[in-house]
Amino acid sequence: MPRISKRSFAKRDIMTLFSFLLMGITILFLIRYQILLLNYREFGDESETIVVTKMMANGSLLYRDIFNHHGPLTFLFGYIIELFGSFGVSVHRIPIMILQWLALAAIYFSPIVNNKVNKNFNFIIVATIIVVFFPDIFGHMYMYQTLAGIFSVIIFSQFTLPSVLGYSQPKVISCIGAALAVSLPFLAITYLPAALLFLIASIRKNNFKISLIGIFIGLVFNILFLSIFGSINGFIAYHIYLNLNILSPGQGILELILNVLKFATGSFFDFFTIIYILIIASMINKKSTEPLFWRGLIVSFIIVSFCVRGAGFGFSGLPYYYSLLAVSPVLFMWDLKFKTNEGPNPFSKQLDALFRFMPVIIISIICIIKVTLILPNDLSRIKSTTAPEKTDFSVLAKSITEKDDKILALTFANYEYIAADRLPASAHFFYLPWQAKYNENPILNIYSSLYDDILNKKPKIIYADKWKVWDLYEWESYASDINELLETYYYKINDKPYYIRKDINLEDFGIDKETGINLKDFFVTDENWDNGLLRQKAGFMMPNSKYNVDKYKIGTKIKVSNNDIRKVIDVTPNGKYLMIYIDGEPLDYYITGLPTQFSVLE
Repeated sequence: MPRISKRSFAKRDIMTLFSFLLMGITILFLIRYQILLLNYREFGDESETIVVTKMMANGSLLYRDIFNHHGPLTFLFGYIIELFGSFGVSVHRIPIMILQWLALAAIYFSPIVNNKVNKNFNFIIVATIIVVFFPDIFGHMYMYQTLAGIFSVIIFSQFTLPSVLGYSQPKVISCIGAALAVSLPFLAITYLPAALLFLIASIRKNNFKISLIGIFIGLVFNILFLSIFGSINGFIAYHIYLNLNILSPGQGILELILNVLKFATGSFFDFFTIIYILIIASMINKKSTEPLFWRGLIVSFIIVSFCVRGAGFGFSGLPYYYSLLAVSPVLFMWDLKFKTNEGPNPFSKQLDALFRFMPVIIISIICIIKVTLILPNDLSRIKSTTAPEKTDFSVLAKSITEKDDKILALTFANYEYIAADRLPASAHFFYLPWQAKYNENPILNIYSSLYDDILNKKPKIIYADKWKVWDLYEWESYASDINELLETYYYKINDKPYYIRKDINLEDFGIDKETGINLKDFFVTDENWDNGLLRQKAGFMMPNSKYNVDKYKIGTKIKVSNNDIRKVIDVTPNGKYLMIYIDGEPLDYYITGLPTQFSVLE
């Protein structure tokens, strides 16, 4: 075995230490970045997932008492969290944050790259893409697409790529990899092709038995979770049947292939990713031993299978984009080489290594600049786009309901349940056309009705924005029966999609019945205002609504106390406030009381 001089080792170690330094800086700022992302943006699909976990923790069975067409494994982490209390978006994102680090660790410790310098620079680039850029397509959120992407990274890095390239793996890694692979269809049935391809590419003679054990463990765990906390028949009806026969009817193999082709040519970036995949497959084939050459093609098929929904799919493509990063170590399998002649310059080898790595070093420095948030507007963009602590509807719902009361937020306003800290009054806590379509011809005795739930439970308050879904489906085209219930048993607050049960008088709760605003907290007291009355001139404020604009027109006479009648001389809207100016002297709160006590004279 040739001897390695201390001098050569030292020179090589400088480059290694430099890469470790950059990676350490990146890790520190990545953690800070992830913490900021815990409350960054709100998205209805994530809120949908969280609401389901809250219902499950309250005793409802998935697919029986809860309508949802996503896979059951999606709700595992949120269900565990909700067993310890009722939490918002930020807490539910912590498992995603942790799982992202597990995915990065899987890439870093993948056996296919031995050189520490290569590992470190690959880590910096991949970690930055996941943490900094994936949030643009909701990659930091608790959704099944994010989970599938993270699972795919772990499977690729520790199970599939090492197997394809002929590396031996610890038995426990093969077991975990196989278990995760068979878990993918329990996130979404559309991942079944990827799961099968993962197993075909990864299972070899030396890991066959342990992989079968992993498959068995994965299947048993997922089926047990589904059986205990949900309904198998409901899973078949809502997840498999509804997705394949109602949401995507008649999509055969040819259409799926066309979707991939459309994606591959949809944009320059899409086309570039396909080229990247083919390069990776070629490099895998080159490194593989002869009997395994076809496995590189299967790796490319696995990645492409995640884009069968076609081009421009945004957050639905998260497993595809995560998988692109998972195979990135293949690009770093080359080893760092040094010149054999040292020459008169003692730093010749360090300079040689520096220039060899210069493109990667520059990219890594750019990544560090991004994660430090020192560029203009980067930090303010995150801090200014946060999930709201409360909404107007949630404040109103909390004001007129008790903690155990249930509400509804339709068409697809799932965050309202989280903000209000109230559970849904129906299995259909959102209502979209395919739910109504399924109910026309239910299967396996799986059926629930939003109409029946509203009729029987009559929640005190309902949010119903009557959204035209994807600009294709009018609310009235599938929910006309719900409209009838709203008109029969509820009254609507002007200019708001808020429906209040007819036996509830909002004024008993100190709420303006025309706007839904809690007037107890509405009227301002500061240096300019005294309980909604102007201090320096005659005027007062009211909630800004069409009703009040029509009510307080210029020239209108208002009785502000027993013998004091004033005339409106000007009206100015200002956000949620309507400033109403009247003639005469400034009003005295201790004489007139709140503006709600004024009366308009006909």
